[in-house]
Amino acid sequence: MVLRLVSGILAVTFLPLGLVFVVLGLAVEDVDRGEPEAFVYLGVPLLVAGLGFALAFAVLQRRENQRRRRRREGLSATAEVVRAQLKMNIRSSSTVGLNLTVRFSAAGTADGTVTRMLMVDPMDRPVEGTQIEIRYDPSDPSNFELV
Repeated sequence: MVLRLVSGILAVTFLPLGLVFVVLGLAVEDVDRGEPEAFVYLGVPLLVAGLGFALAFAVLQRRENQRRRRRREGLSATAEVVRAQLKMNIRSSSTVGLNLTVRFSAAGTADGTVTRMLMVDPMDRPVEGTQIEIRYDPSDPSNFELV
Protein backbone atom coordinates (compact mmCIF):
# COMPACT_ATOMS: atom_id res chain seq x y z
CA MET A 1 0.00 0.00 0.00
CA VAL A 2 2.75 2.45 0.94
CA LEU A 3 4.82 1.51 -2.10
CA ARG A 4 1.81 2.08 -4.36
CA LEU A 5 1.15 5.47 -2.75
CA VAL A 6 4.77 6.60 -2.97
CA SER A 7 5.14 5.49 -6.59
CA GLY A 8 1.96 7.37 -7.51
CA ILE A 9 3.14 10.55 -5.80
CA LEU A 10 6.56 10.35 -7.45
CA ALA A 11 4.98 9.71 -10.87
CA VAL A 12 2.70 12.74 -10.49
CA THR A 13 5.74 14.82 -9.50
CA PHE A 14 8.38 13.67 -12.00
CA LEU A 15 6.22 13.35 -15.14
CA PRO A 16 5.08 17.00 -15.34
CA LEU A 17 8.46 18.28 -14.14
CA GLY A 18 10.32 16.30 -16.80
CA LEU A 19 7.83 17.33 -19.46
CA VAL A 20 8.17 21.03 -18.58
CA PHE A 21 11.97 20.84 -18.64
CA VAL A 22 12.00 19.09 -22.03
CA VAL A 23 9.53 21.55 -23.56
CA LEU A 24 11.47 24.53 -22.18
CA GLY A 25 14.74 23.12 -23.47
CA LEU A 26 13.32 22.61 -26.94
CA ALA A 27 11.19 25.77 -27.17
CA VAL A 28 13.28 28.46 -25.48
CA GLU A 29 16.30 29.73 -27.38
CA ASP A 30 17.69 32.23 -24.91
CA VAL A 31 17.96 31.30 -21.25
CA ASP A 32 19.14 33.71 -18.54
CA ARG A 33 22.03 31.46 -17.54
CA GLY A 34 23.31 28.33 -19.20
CA GLU A 35 22.22 26.63 -22.38
CA PRO A 36 18.75 25.42 -23.42
CA GLU A 37 20.18 21.94 -23.94
CA ALA A 38 20.73 21.67 -20.19
CA PHE A 39 16.97 21.71 -19.72
CA VAL A 40 16.62 18.80 -22.13
CA TYR A 41 19.49 16.92 -20.48
CA LEU A 42 17.79 17.29 -17.12
CA GLY A 43 14.22 16.86 -18.37
CA VAL A 44 14.67 13.56 -20.20
CA PRO A 45 15.92 11.62 -17.12
CA LEU A 46 13.14 13.17 -15.02
CA LEU A 47 10.60 12.14 -17.66
CA VAL A 48 12.00 8.59 -17.82
CA ALA A 49 11.96 8.32 -14.02
CA GLY A 50 8.38 9.60 -13.99
CA LEU A 51 7.36 7.00 -16.56
CA GLY A 52 9.03 4.30 -14.47
CA PHE A 53 7.16 5.39 -11.35
CA ALA A 54 3.90 5.58 -13.34
CA LEU A 55 4.46 2.03 -14.62
CA ALA A 56 5.19 0.79 -11.08
CA PHE A 57 2.05 2.52 -9.82
CA ALA A 58 -0.05 0.98 -12.62
CA VAL A 59 1.24 -2.54 -11.85
CA LEU A 60 0.69 -2.15 -8.09
CA GLN A 61 -2.77 -0.65 -8.60
CA ARG A 62 -3.75 -3.53 -10.88
CA ARG A 63 -2.65 -6.06 -8.24
CA GLU A 64 -4.66 -4.21 -5.61
CA ASN A 65 -7.75 -4.16 -7.84
CA GLN A 66 -7.40 -7.91 -8.46
CA ARG A 67 -7.05 -8.55 -4.72
CA ARG A 68 -10.17 -6.50 -3.99
CA ARG A 69 -12.12 -8.27 -6.74
CA ARG A 70 -11.10 -11.70 -5.42
CA ARG A 71 -12.20 -10.66 -1.97
CA ARG A 72 -15.57 -9.34 -3.19
CA GLU A 73 -16.17 -12.39 -5.33
CA GLY A 74 -14.87 -14.83 -2.75
CA LEU A 75 -16.57 -18.13 -2.11
CA SER A 76 -18.86 -18.59 0.85
CA ALA A 77 -18.69 -21.56 3.17
CA THR A 78 -19.94 -22.76 6.51
CA ALA A 79 -17.07 -23.23 8.92
CA GLU A 80 -16.77 -24.64 12.42
CA VAL A 81 -15.05 -22.44 14.98
CA VAL A 82 -12.17 -24.47 16.40
CA ARG A 83 -10.58 -21.75 18.53
CA ALA A 84 -11.45 -18.12 19.23
CA GLN A 85 -8.84 -16.40 21.36
CA LEU A 86 -9.26 -12.72 22.24
CA LYS A 87 -6.17 -10.53 22.22
CA MET A 88 -7.18 -7.78 24.63
CA ASN A 89 -3.89 -5.91 24.12
CA ILE A 90 -4.76 -5.33 20.44
CA ARG A 91 -7.44 -2.66 20.28
CA SER A 92 -8.97 -0.28 17.78
CA SER A 93 -11.76 1.89 19.07
CA SER A 94 -14.30 -0.56 20.55
CA THR A 95 -12.96 -3.65 18.79
CA VAL A 96 -10.29 -6.07 19.95
CA GLY A 97 -8.10 -8.58 18.15
CA LEU A 98 -9.28 -12.15 17.80
CA ASN A 99 -7.20 -15.11 16.66
CA LEU A 100 -9.86 -17.18 14.94
CA THR A 101 -9.19 -20.76 13.86
CA VAL A 102 -11.88 -22.32 11.70
CA ARG A 103 -12.31 -25.67 9.98
CA PHE A 104 -13.91 -26.02 6.56
CA SER A 105 -13.53 -28.42 3.65
CA ALA A 106 -11.76 -26.05 1.22
CA ALA A 107 -9.12 -24.93 3.72
CA GLY A 108 -6.37 -26.72 1.84
CA THR A 109 -4.47 -27.84 4.95
CA ALA A 110 -3.95 -31.34 6.29
CA ASP A 111 -6.34 -30.89 9.21
CA GLY A 112 -8.68 -28.53 7.34
CA THR A 113 -8.11 -25.56 9.65
CA VAL A 114 -6.89 -22.03 9.00
CA THR A 115 -6.19 -19.19 11.41
CA ARG A 116 -6.55 -15.48 10.95
CA MET A 117 -6.44 -12.38 13.13
CA LEU A 118 -9.66 -10.35 12.96
CA MET A 119 -10.92 -7.25 14.73
CA VAL A 120 -14.28 -7.93 16.42
CA ASP A 121 -16.58 -6.57 19.08
CA PRO A 122 -15.66 -8.56 22.23
CA MET A 123 -19.33 -9.05 23.10
CA ASP A 124 -20.11 -10.40 19.61
CA ARG A 125 -17.30 -12.89 19.11
CA PRO A 126 -17.76 -16.40 17.72
CA VAL A 127 -17.94 -19.22 20.24
CA GLU A 128 -15.87 -22.39 19.87
CA GLY A 129 -17.79 -25.31 18.40
CA THR A 130 -20.40 -23.21 16.58
CA GLN A 131 -20.98 -22.96 12.84
CA ILE A 132 -20.37 -19.59 11.15
CA GLU A 133 -20.58 -18.27 7.59
CA ILE A 134 -17.30 -17.10 6.09
CA ARG A 135 -16.18 -15.72 2.74
CA TYR A 136 -12.72 -16.79 1.58
CA ASP A 137 -10.35 -16.35 -1.34
CA PRO A 138 -10.13 -19.64 -3.30
CA SER A 139 -6.45 -19.04 -4.11
CA ASP A 140 -5.66 -18.36 -0.43
CA PRO A 141 -8.21 -19.98 1.93
CA SER A 142 -6.49 -18.51 5.00
CA ASN A 143 -7.67 -15.11 3.75
CA PHE A 144 -11.24 -15.25 5.07
CA GLU A 145 -13.69 -12.91 6.73
CA LEU A 146 -16.91 -13.31 8.65
CA VAL A 147 -20.10 -12.80 6.66
